[in-house]
Amino acid sequence: MLAPIRTAWRRRVPQRLQVGLALCRRTLRDRLTGLANDIIEPAQSPQAVCLAHQVIHLRQPIRKTPYWQGKAENLRIAAQRLNRITLPPGRVLSFWRAVGAPTEQNGFRLGRSIRSDAVSADIGGGLCQISGLLYEIGLRAGLQIVERQAHTQDLYTDETRFTALGLDATVVWGHKDVRLRNDTGQFLAIGFEVTSEEVHATLWSERPMALARVTIEIEAGDQRGRRVSVFRNTGSRPVRVSSDFYRLADHAS
Repeated sequence: MLAPIRTAWRRRVPQRLQVGLALCRRTLRDRLTGLANDIIEPAQSPQAVCLAHQVIHLRQPIRKTPYWQGKAENLRIAAQRLNRITLPPGRVLSFWRAVGAPTEQNGFRLGRSIRSDAVSADIGGGLCQISGLLYEIGLRAGLQIVERQAHTQDLYTDETRFTALGLDATVVWGHKDVRLRNDTGQFLAIGFEVTSEEVHATLWSERPMALARVTIEIEAGDQRGRRVSVFRNTGSRPVRVSSDFYRLADHAS
């Protein structure tokens, strides 16, 4: 019932107005829930803490798909703005609060993106690779996942994908964010590096951390799609943290 209304809204209302309204709703919701006080401002991130322990290191290839040069530049900009932000205990890291609006004025370029379940190109396209790495680090480190949404389509084959289904995280300015709460009781920092071939993500901590083991369960798919569940071991038994359904697309890598 709501899907046709959303589709009609997207087609008839200018995108700038849609984004503006979404940002207003998000700001109001954050204030009402108290989350606004927990989200760290990158400019206020403390830098005097010694974070000597490398807890997690992830790496992913940058696929040379259409608009990949713009995507690589977008990834470099996001990496610079996320790099070495120190996250105190109890505080929340927001991908968009750190990276800023994906506009030409902020240096972003045209990159491949998915809009309304169709592959296209947008300013800031490709940032989902680095938001997905941020999510995966939070998941594997046992952080509280405050916000994350999966993609709706699986664009890749098992040979061409750069991350496992269920570990992705889409971001849309104003609408969808990745937010992680540091509930470990110690200071953390996440480092990013983008080379011509790969994206690297590293989690640093004050003290060694006992990591929660993440397992992925992929249910058998059919011609329409597949369901992927992710479980995290936090003690005696695995706890389901997500269950996402991906529609199958034309796999053009």
